[in-house]
Amino acid sequence: MPHLRDVEDKARAEREGLLDRLHGLTSDYTALRLENQTLKATLAAMEEKLTLSQSDVQQVKASVKQYESLVESYKTQVQKTRAEADEYALKLEMTEKEAQSLREDLKRQTEQARGRLQGRLAQLEPLPEALKQAELQLQEAQERERAQERRSMELSGALAELRLK
Repeated sequence: MPHLRDVEDKARAEREGLLDRLHGLTSDYTALRLENQTLKATLAAMEEKLTLSQSDVQQVKASVKQYESLVESYKTQVQKTRAEADEYALKLEMTEKEAQSLREDLKRQTEQARGRLQGRLAQLEPLPEALKQAELQLQEAQERERAQERRSMELSGALAELRLK
């Protein structure tokens, strides 16, 4: 019987060892299950964060596209405004040249008119003296005419007297 007892003791020891091993494995399984649940919860949280981050990235991309479109619109407006400014600068330059040309033309015409008027004035300058001379000559001629008329009347009167005699 000792041998049976040894076998029982050995079986009991093996059973206790197996039970201890089973408890250890159960404990490990529980720990692994708990860790797995924790990892699943962490994974779910990370996936949610990833989804939110992807949504944020999409919003940022959409905003970037809007800003790029806005920048392109501003660039187009700036180019258009620059083109208009260049056009107005060219028109201003042409207008200034035309105005300068007109001023020079007007100055030239004014100088020509001044020259003609001064020439005409020079021609007219002796006229007052000539007019005075003509008036004096007219006055003298009128006086001679009156004197001739008086003399003619005197002679007519003398002739008439002579005829009567």
